Amino acid sequence: MNKIKRGLALLLTMILLCTALPISAQAKTTGNKTVNKANIVLFGYFADDTQTAADAYFDQYAGELVGYIDGSFGRSLKNYLSSISYGQLQMKNTIPQYDGTTVHALQVPVKESDALVQNLDTQIIESLIRQMPSIADKAVDLDGDGYVDNVMVILKASQSSKASSSATLVAHKSDYSGSAKINNKPVVGYNVFGTDRLRSEGSSLLAHEYLHTFGYPDLYRNSGNDRPVYSWSVMGGVIPGSPQYPLAYERMYFTHWIDIDTVTQNSTLTLDDQANADGNQAFILKSPLNDHEIFVVEYRKKPPINYTEQDSLDCRIGGTGVIVYRVNLNVDGLTNLRGYTGIYVFRPQSGQPGYTGSEILDVSHAYLPYKDDSTGKTRSTIGSADMSATLADGALTFSDGSNSGIVLKNIAVSANKQQATLEVEIPQKSDYDLWQDLNYAATGNMTYGVTMTEVDGALYTVAAENKKIRSRKYENGAWTDFAPEISESFASEFQLARQGSNLYMAFNDTNGAARLMRYDLTAGGSWQAVRTVANAGTGVSLRVIGGRLYMACITNRQVGYMYYNDLLLMQVDSTTATDLGTYVTGTFIGQPKLVDYGGPCLLYRSGNSAITALKWNGTAFEKFSDDTVKGNFYDVISSGGKLYLSLGGSTLQTAIYDGSNWTLGPDSGITCGETAWTTLGGALYLVASPNTESGNLLLYRYDNGTFTQEGERIDSPVSTLTACPVSNTVYLSYVRGADQKITFKSKTVVPPKAEVDRSALEAALSLAAACKAAQYSAESLAALQKEVDAYTPYLTGDVTQAQIDAGTTAVLTAIYNLAPYFDLTVTALNGTCAATVGNQTGGCGGYKPLKGADVTLVALPYDGYTFVGWYDKINHRYMSRNTTYHFTATTNAQLQAVCVKTGSSTLTFATESGWISATVTRTTAEWAATDSLADLLPEVPYRYGYTATGWDCDERTVLEKLRSGQNVTLLPTYTADSTSLPTPSPAKDGVPVLDLYYKLDEKNNVGSFVMAAGWPDYLDIQSVGVAFYYKDAADFDPTDFTLLLNNKMLASNFNTDSLEETYVVNIKKLSNRYNWAARGYVNYYDQNGKLQTVYSNQINLIAREQV
Repeated sequence: MNKIKRGLALLLTMILLCTALPISAQAKTTGNKTVNKANIVLFGYFADDTQTAADAYFDQYAGELVGYIDGSFGRSLKNYLSSISYGQLQMKNTIPQYDGTTVHALQVPVKESDALVQNLDTQIIESLIRQMPSIADKAVDLDGDGYVDNVMVILKASQSSKASSSATLVAHKSDYSGSAKINNKPVVGYNVFGTDRLRSEGSSLLAHEYLHTFGYPDLYRNSGNDRPVYSWSVMGGVIPGSPQYPLAYERMYFTHWIDIDTVTQNSTLTLDDQANADGNQAFILKSPLNDHEIFVVEYRKKPPINYTEQDSLDCRIGGTGVIVYRVNLNVDGLTNLRGYTGIYVFRPQSGQPGYTGSEILDVSHAYLPYKDDSTGKTRSTIGSADMSATLADGALTFSDGSNSGIVLKNIAVSANKQQATLEVEIPQKSDYDLWQDLNYAATGNMTYGVTMTEVDGALYTVAAENKKIRSRKYENGAWTDFAPEISESFASEFQLARQGSNLYMAFNDTNGAARLMRYDLTAGGSWQAVRTVANAGTGVSLRVIGGRLYMACITNRQVGYMYYNDLLLMQVDSTTATDLGTYVTGTFIGQPKLVDYGGPCLLYRSGNSAITALKWNGTAFEKFSDDTVKGNFYDVISSGGKLYLSLGGSTLQTAIYDGSNWTLGPDSGITCGETAWTTLGGALYLVASPNTESGNLLLYRYDNGTFTQEGERIDSPVSTLTACPVSNTVYLSYVRGADQKITFKSKTVVPPKAEVDRSALEAALSLAAACKAAQYSAESLAALQKEVDAYTPYLTGDVTQAQIDAGTTAVLTAIYNLAPYFDLTVTALNGTCAATVGNQTGGCGGYKPLKGADVTLVALPYDGYTFVGWYDKINHRYMSRNTTYHFTATTNAQLQAVCVKTGSSTLTFATESGWISATVTRTTAEWAATDSLADLLPEVPYRYGYTATGWDCDERTVLEKLRSGQNVTLLPTYTADSTSLPTPSPAKDGVPVLDLYYKLDEKNNVGSFVMAAGWPDYLDIQSVGVAFYYKDAADFDPTDFTLLLNNKMLASNFNTDSLEETYVVNIKKLSNRYNWAARGYVNYYDQNGKLQTVYSNQINLIAREQV
């Protein structure tokens, strides 16, 4: 157990990241001067014990206990430390209570029962130092740092295993806080052990706790069965009997006893036994895909188990072979406690030799080559070059689960087991689109924020480091200070903006104020104060808009006992900042952001995560958001006349404002917290950091609602993120979450300049030009013209394919939404009529109703005539049998009021769908003179999927009815063939779904158009049918034509009294002379009372064949 953190780890991390040894250098001992360390060992027994019992106990076990610390055998702590350091650390033990035979333990004023549940270290140490025999002749500070090197307390105990965490009897290393001294030297580092556990675990326990003195971390877990390292390091778990070597990387990183070469290219490596001081104890393997995680290979040799010898180390490791482990340099101290994984040893996965499903056994089988004695299968390779491979696939993965691409193969151990060889394959940086670290050197690890801006091609940056604001410039690959440091205990929320020859910095300071400072880019010098806004909230924004510099900050306002935040907007003019206006929010807010959207716009986030958008009109704020846009984090950018918001907190979503409305984009599925927009080459890019401790900082290109990753991962999660474009390079600044390190990175980004296809837009604009004023309403034509004007420049402009496609869609949609004037012809047979068409009234004749116009027709039969119905002369069916016929204009129509002589009767030949083939009307006298119907029978109509057999006609009965004055309708008869009708698709979101099909009957020269209709539960249908347009084949290509209902279209129109699942239109004598376009349609009023038109797919016919 380690109760303190050491500062050494971060320092060594930075050193390692900045140095890379050449490939030819050997990993061997550093040759450092031998360091001697004094260790003062004190023995005690508890207050509830007796001197007699203690004396008897130590008479029996003193030799054993002292031997673990200072024995002559190889596993004693003294000799263990010398072995693992290759003689560079020599422990000099002083045991003042040991006379060579027994230990004279001293009583401490603490009961064992209390030491099991409390930390009583200070009282115990003070008591022992006060009572201990004099060691004035002994050196206690051999390293010369002014302190006792180490104190080791060993207490006679019997129940250490029951001690609660942080209690005295939990074996541990800690730092002494009392005042007692030894030889006038203060005590700092110490260890405490209970004799029962020490006798059980021996020098392994001593080594584990003592190495904490040098910053070695615990490599086990606080709880659970997870074993990241286990027996492969003495820090991974105390295993009785034989202490293990610490991992080679630990011995380099924390105590620098060895050097380890870093390998970045494909290599063949030779590893030596850890006991070989001059050999290669390990190699660091560095993948270019992660700057902060490395892999280490080392060879471990397991000696034969001999229960009588006490010299060998590593007797309890899994086996002899090569192990590979991951080191996450972002983890403070490389610990595996508190949910972190600083070091992880790779082990067999399911399906591989050595895998058992037991965590202890599996990690014990981590060595390579490994042979499964039960199956004879071996494993001598690990890793995968397939970048999609996972840990379960045997890949050597980073902590986020992504593949490093490193492969180890042909691993073999020499016959004498003194060495191991292996081949290493490492992906190369040139094969990946990687980010470049600009190697910013911070002055301390107290970092609160950073930002940057571009000035004449150089990066100007400010950062809060070690209680100072540091101003640095990055130019031509080098960092320089451009202004003196500013002392500030806590500064955050940095913003930078350049206006003319001045650079401005805004931030929140230690005293809770919002401050604005100016730096003269021409004269240089130091930062000068411009404005301080006291009692400010957290958050400032600084932006040049329309050539003017604006600053916004949050201010605090007290009302009674309540505090609220308001927004203050200022205009900056050289050395002054003038208030423009304050927006009273009445709540708590954060993240103010200024953006140029036709002038200054200011956004902020409320406590309920709603993003509010305000526009400054010169005198006041105007709100143009509706509080439906929400995000725990957000950023905003203006591009192409729109505002784009990135909304983070859970997963990334966008919100777009087009000048009138906000539109929320779909959930991208990208885990996201902080974000930063930028533009490059006219394209939008977004940097997104996860809102968790895991995951990757990534750059995405945004195009019409789609995020596409640009390049490889940038880093682990970050805060205070800024993106800045310079030429064709994106620069990023941030504070990395794992280690709070200020980081700058860059990557060259080439926005895609793919060839664009403008033909669809050209065709759409051509269609728009053909839409004449006489055919459509002025309002709908104006809406179309607006889109035409907006997108005509796209025919020649520097635009993307996505923009062209959006323009094409917009123009076609406007054409689709045109409100046409239809041709309506009203006639009467044996009578006249009255008509009201929209706001026109009249009689029989021609009209041009606008789509959606109300039409009312009234039939007026002549004297002696009786009204039969309103007949559709195009569709050959009666649309109404009522004298007054009311409908909505949705298609062209030719309607006739049919009246027959009173006292006559009509014989009608019709289909089941109401289509009329022929009618014969005669007086009853004329029918009485009719002997036969044979000459009156027309050709049986064609029916799709059937063969005609005749008319269903009992001549005698029919004539009797006609002679008596009754009207008779005859239906044809058919026999069905094997043709089946299509199944309708279901309605979607309350909207009908129409599917149109075509089949040519060459024998009968009939083209059949079959429409399957999926209807929602409720619809107010006005018309349904199939619309056609045809023209001479030489003059008409239907594939370049979009059929919509207007007065140029021929439209079939079915009766809407009841809805069918399928509708069939048959066109006889289909000729190659014409090319055709056909499209199903339905006009209906939706539940909001709005007239809607839905179309099917379009069928195009050339030479009677569908194309």
